[in-house]
Amino acid sequence: MPALSQDYGFSWVRTLSNRMSNEFRASYGRLSVEFGGNTLGTVPNQGNIGNALARISFNGTTDLAFGPGTTEPQGRIVNTYQVQDNWNWFLGRHGLKAGVNFTQQRSPNIFLPNFNASYRFTDWSAYGPDTPNRIQIAQGNPSLNFRENDTFVYFGDDFKVKSNFTLNLGLTYTYFGQPAKLFHDITAKNQSGSNPLWNPALPTSVTEFPSIPAPKNSWGPGVGFAWTPRFGGRIVGSGKTVVRGGYRLVYDPPFYNIYTNIASSSPVVFLQTLSTAPGALPVGAHQLLANPTGANNRADLAPALVRGVFDPRTFNETDISPNFGPQKTHEWSLGIQRELAQGVVFEARYVGNHALNLFQSINGNPKIDGLQAAFPNAVPSGLTPCTTPTTILGPGQKTHPELGRVNCNLGVVRQRSNTAYSDYNSAQFELRSTQLWHQLTLKTNYTFSKTTDNASEIFSTFGGGGTQAFSQSQVNFTGSEHGSSGIDFPNAWTMTAYEEIPFYRSQQGFLGRILGGWGISGTYFITSGQPYTPIQFAVNSGIAGQQPYYDNGFVNAFYGTVDQGLRPFLGNPSAPITQVGIFAADACNGFGIGCDQAATTLLSLNAINATGSETVVTNKDVRFIANTPTANTVFGTPFGNVARNYARDAWSNIGNFQFFKTIKVKENFKVQWHMSMLNVFNHPNFSSVDPFLDDAGLHSEGTGFGIPALTSGGLQHAVGVPGRNISFGLKLLW
Repeated sequence: MPALSQDYGFSWVRTLSNRMSNEFRASYGRLSVEFGGNTLGTVPNQGNIGNALARISFNGTTDLAFGPGTTEPQGRIVNTYQVQDNWNWFLGRHGLKAGVNFTQQRSPNIFLPNFNASYRFTDWSAYGPDTPNRIQIAQGNPSLNFRENDTFVYFGDDFKVKSNFTLNLGLTYTYFGQPAKLFHDITAKNQSGSNPLWNPALPTSVTEFPSIPAPKNSWGPGVGFAWTPRFGGRIVGSGKTVVRGGYRLVYDPPFYNIYTNIASSSPVVFLQTLSTAPGALPVGAHQLLANPTGANNRADLAPALVRGVFDPRTFNETDISPNFGPQKTHEWSLGIQRELAQGVVFEARYVGNHALNLFQSINGNPKIDGLQAAFPNAVPSGLTPCTTPTTILGPGQKTHPELGRVNCNLGVVRQRSNTAYSDYNSAQFELRSTQLWHQLTLKTNYTFSKTTDNASEIFSTFGGGGTQAFSQSQVNFTGSEHGSSGIDFPNAWTMTAYEEIPFYRSQQGFLGRILGGWGISGTYFITSGQPYTPIQFAVNSGIAGQQPYYDNGFVNAFYGTVDQGLRPFLGNPSAPITQVGIFAADACNGFGIGCDQAATTLLSLNAINATGSETVVTNKDVRFIANTPTANTVFGTPFGNVARNYARDAWSNIGNFQFFKTIKVKENFKVQWHMSMLNVFNHPNFSSVDPFLDDAGLHSEGTGFGIPALTSGGLQHAVGVPGRNISFGLKLLW
């Protein structure tokens, strides 16, 4: 992924008086990132997005697709213009400071999936005579000229109340522009003129992206203190102890992936589909061209493309909530620092925060009719399914997507909202020394913490961290999703050290040249495993198809799994985490095993997957019970009771050390030899874990539920290989 970063800056510092100074800064930065541009010429750079080749795929998963991905090429360019002014004034016991920052960000992005068309064939026998069964091509502009104007203002006062007590007071104001305004402008332009993108009979509230204002109330107060007790004798140290504490409110703006997802969905763009399915817009005589570049494909398909007919609500949409804005975090800390000896300091502190308005991916218009019919208690009061269609169906469309959903005026909508929240509490301990015994520089710290949230990412990892970005229930994305965060690491210990061997430092004489100039440096860290959520890819739907009480339209569009991010039911918390049970009725329907057993007899899914055998177990033998149609009836709910981020993958344990010897050749010329050892103790450090219950009992590279050792480990990225790396080098210093 080639990228180029450039930064230019100018600073002017002026002393206005012996107590007042001012600094003015101006800067320009440019970041250019390419996702494309291979040496074969099949994927051009972002500037030539319209000349990439088409994507060719096949029905099913046995035949490998080829050609550039439908999202390639793409690119990001970020031009940042920044002007700052910072003012300081010492007035009596007050240290006043104030400043302002104006930033303009111009970010021309190139991105439009399926811009160059994609062709799908039944199999290779259909590919030979060139008879595709589906062709897709997007109508829209791949060039997105984002503009954002940001302002940041601050004022602070470091008030020295006493010689040993300082009070810090501050206030900030943050204004982030609203890049989503671009989509309102694009969609308004798409509908203007004689060739609108969508059906002109529809109201602008349907065909245009709403104009969302930028939040203007982002005030951030802050208060802190530093106190040095002058009592306590040997315990406090009479001036060798400092107590610090503080609180502040900070804001973080949205990141641009949120906006590029909007840019590739309706109503901003129109993904046209030609198909051999009955009633669909026909493929007709269109074939995969001999030279299927984007320009040639668009020219060939132009007569078949339809504008001004369809309703954008009948296509999958991605949007943001009407009040979408920055995240905000309340942060606080209280700590004590004690000087133990000259150059040696120990610090203990409590650090916490509570974050609100965090970004979350949610179902913006959940389908609830099936859920309400089968499990009425699972639907919050006040929600009723839509029964009156409002969408206009186009050629080949047979189903009104809004029916059964909460809002009759919307279809299938993925929404990015400010509905996530998190809490972090920690005890942090640190010991640091500088030139201890005139030779050792050391810093080591240990943190014991707990982080909880209801969403850790807006994208799914299908591994550790944010295993599934969307909630298990289509109607509950807050309370039932609250649990350990995907970035919760309760125990973390780190150490950095540099030891200069004190012998023969001057390197005088033959013995000095050999024994002098040696040193060692290193880092070491040990952390808890990362949380992951045991989920199902297709266990439930593989039994008897996707059940009607889930929102299958939304799942198929956005989840990346066949099951609705379903979590299992808990068996025995003391059983091995890899052991999974499944009810016999579902094992019979899904695998043809256990048909002679009672419907609710529990069988080992591990045994079924591993050997195809029928092994009867009890709920004491398994950690999890698969979320299946029979389980939904037994437990009276279609949603598993295992908490989000219930499990953890393997610990990280990595030590990196370097030995070096510096040889003084001359006064101004040195040669340094070094031996670097990464992961010196050869500990396995696995990349993640397979979170899918579907794979219980399997044991192959990357596949095997709950077994981190099946993923890559160490530096060599091979399964089960710890990956110690030793290298040698010479450095010339003059």
